[in-house]
Amino acid sequence: MSEKKNLCCSMIVKNTEETIERAIRSVKPICRQIVVVDTGSFDSTPMIASRLGAELHFFRWNNDFSEARNYSLKFPRTEWVIILDSDEELVTDCLIKNIHLLDNNHTGGIRAIIKNYLNPENSASDIIAAENMSIIEHKYTRIFRIRNSDGERLPIKFTGKIHEQISDSLISCGYEIIDSEIIINHFGYTAKNPDKINRNLEMLKSELDKNPDDLWILFHLAETVFGGGNLNEAEKYFRKLFENYNKPELKDLFPPEHYEMARIRLAQIEIQKNNFQRVNELLNFESSDFNRDGLRLYLMAVSFVLSGNLESARDLINRQPLLGTNMLSQKQIYELINTINKIENIDKMKISKK
Repeated sequence: MSEKKNLCCSMIVKNTEETIERAIRSVKPICRQIVVVDTGSFDSTPMIASRLGAELHFFRWNNDFSEARNYSLKFPRTEWVIILDSDEELVTDCLIKNIHLLDNNHTGGIRAIIKNYLNPENSASDIIAAENMSIIEHKYTRIFRIRNSDGERLPIKFTGKIHEQISDSLISCGYEIIDSEIIINHFGYTAKNPDKINRNLEMLKSELDKNPDDLWILFHLAETVFGGGNLNEAEKYFRKLFENYNKPELKDLFPPEHYEMARIRLAQIEIQKNNFQRVNELLNFESSDFNRDGLRLYLMAVSFVLSGNLESARDLINRQPLLGTNMLSQKQIYELINTINKIENIDKMKISKK
C-alpha cells in the first residue's frame, strides 16, 4: 500500500524498549501519523520511538489511564485514531482489507479483535513455542473518529481510570460502533508482571468502590485477581457476577460472553476443590463462541477424568470445538488425551491380570 490513510496511531508507553519497535513497525505502513506519549521511562523507549519516526510527547503519570489517553488525543491531525499498546502489534493486512470501514460517515468506532497470547510457562522470551501457546480473544473499540467528515474536531474522550473506554463518548456524539475482522495481537500476558498486576488491582478496586454496581469493572477485577492466582478472592467476584446476571435490571448491562467466562472461571475454581458435580452444573451450557465452547468442553473433560468417568471424557475430547479452540495450547490438549489413554491402558492391564 503506497498511500497512508487518514489514520493516527496513539500509544501510551513507559519502559517498553523491548517491545515498542515491533508495535510501531506494525502501523508504519498504514498510519499517516504516530503519536507516542511517554509517562516516565528511564530506559531507551523515547529514543527508539523517535528513531522510528513517532512524534514524542511526555505526560506525568497519575494512576489514571483515561487522563493519559485523553492527553494523547490532543495531537492527532487525522480523522481517525487507532489505539495500540507497546506490547501489541497490528496485523496490518487485516486493517488494509477492512480499510473501507473508515469511509462510512455514520461509523464512529470500530471494534478490533484483540488476540491475547498466553504462555503457561510465563516465559519472557519473544519467541514462544506454538504448542505451549493459547489465545484468548475479545473485541474492543480501538479505532475511532477524532474528527467528523468535514474535519471538525469531535468532543471525544476516554473514561475510566483503568481499562479505559471510548465507546460511550462516541455514541453520545451520534455515531455507530461496528465490529470488524481487524486483528491486534497482544503479547503482554506471556510473562507475569507482579508490579503490573498489583497496579491494576489497586486501580480496579478504587474504581469499584466508586461504582459498586459496575459489572464491567467487576468482571475485569475478577479476571485480574484470577490471573494473579488468588482463587478465593476471585471466586467471590465471579459469584457476584454470576448472581447479578439473572437480575432483570442488570442483565442487559452485562455482555453474555462475560457471563459465560464467569461460569467457566467458577468451574476452574471448583475443579481445584474437587467439586465435580458443581463443575458440571456450571458448564451445562453451550457457548455461541467456538473457542470459548472448546475451553468449556475441555474443563468438563478434565472434571470427568478426575472423577473417574473416562467414557464421558473420551466423548468430549473428540468434539471439534475442544480440538480446534485457540483458548487452549496444543500441549494442554495432547496432555489431556494422553492422560485418558494412560488410565485406560492401566485399567485394561488390571482386567487382564484377573
